[in-house]
Amino acid sequence: MCRFVYSGLLVLCVSFCSADTWTVDLNGGGDFTDIQSAINAAGPGDTVQIADGVYSGPGNQNISFLGKAITVKSINGPDACIIEGDNTVPSMNRGFIFESDEPRESILEGITIRDFWYLTCCEGGAGIVIANGDPTIRNCRVLNCQIELDMCPCEIFGGGIFVQQGSPLFENCVIKGNGGVSYGGGIACGDMMANVWVFLENCIIANNSAMYGGGIYEYFIDCSQIKNCTVVNNNSYGLYCQNPPMPGPFSSPVIENIFWGNIPYQTWGYSLLTSRNYTPSSVLDPLFVDPVKGDYHLQWNSPCIDYCQYAQTSGDDIDIDHEPRCMGQYVDAGADEVGPKQADFSRNGKIDLIDFGVFSSAWGATPGEANWYLLCDLVKDDHINLDDLKQLCFDWLWQADWYE
Repeated sequence: MCRFVYSGLLVLCVSFCSADTWTVDLNGGGDFTDIQSAINAAGPGDTVQIADGVYSGPGNQNISFLGKAITVKSINGPDACIIEGDNTVPSMNRGFIFESDEPRESILEGITIRDFWYLTCCEGGAGIVIANGDPTIRNCRVLNCQIELDMCPCEIFGGGIFVQQGSPLFENCVIKGNGGVSYGGGIACGDMMANVWVFLENCIIANNSAMYGGGIYEYFIDCSQIKNCTVVNNNSYGLYCQNPPMPGPFSSPVIENIFWGNIPYQTWGYSLLTSRNYTPSSVLDPLFVDPVKGDYHLQWNSPCIDYCQYAQTSGDDIDIDHEPRCMGQYVDAGADEVGPKQADFSRNGKIDLIDFGVFSSAWGATPGEANWYLLCDLVKDDHINLDDLKQLCFDWLWQADWYE
């Protein structure tokens, strides 16, 4: 059964000034029209909130937190707020830069960073580079970011993300389609110059490529903790550790993940993956909903459900969809935690008009048709029809216990 661990709370009474909120709106409806100007104005504890739109050009690239303990977040999530590079020609522009010893309270949240093609001699991280700092990156997407080597004989680390020095936390992020480097197409944790400790939790790392560590690359022993991530379809290993840890019972910081479809092998340098992670040695296909289209949710009959019998979780832990991180007997492997009702297609804890819209789009479909969506086949007869509609009506307006 799920085991919940609670820690005591240390309450500190401090005096502080009230925090401000700065709004960025490229259409002129906020305090600033570019992100860097808002960060320049922000003080400790402030929030920079970004309105919907696709942000590019000066002030919206090479964005630096300047060492400030602030929150930079979208108003409506990563689907609506996009920081975009120019992927038609390489340039010396990247997404975000953390280089001034940013603390954990420096938070980047709910933003898509995509299509940066970074021209460099020796530096990686076209989407995000953490040269020195411990920021929190939450609910962000780093997509289709590449490195272009500028006539230098260097080995480049980190196509999408490069952590050169520090201890950042990545939560509920998608790192997909990045590459162009020697090591760590999706994310590189450390290089030969400095040790790091990177936390990756509830992340999807997919379709990245590199010479070594298409998904994740580690240079030093145990330089990252990877937990409840889905690492799939990366070219040249899902996880590559240059200097692997010594084996021992449950000593690996890589636990409760899914490694699947990575080539030529899932991992290099970790001998404990089969005991606490779901890998091809677990035999059965993990049964993602639609991996071809990038939907790595688990089907309701996935063998990854209730797979992590040794997992410990707190009552506040969530999965990549912000659902509670234990809704069955045990924690599920990977980034997705499966809820109790299949008809909750939106995974928002309630069966409502959003779910009906998804169901309507798939109405009448059979496998192989363009509008086929496996989860809408509620009675599992390979045809979305009246029988499925009856089940949807039966579950209509159901709410999960955690729904707010």
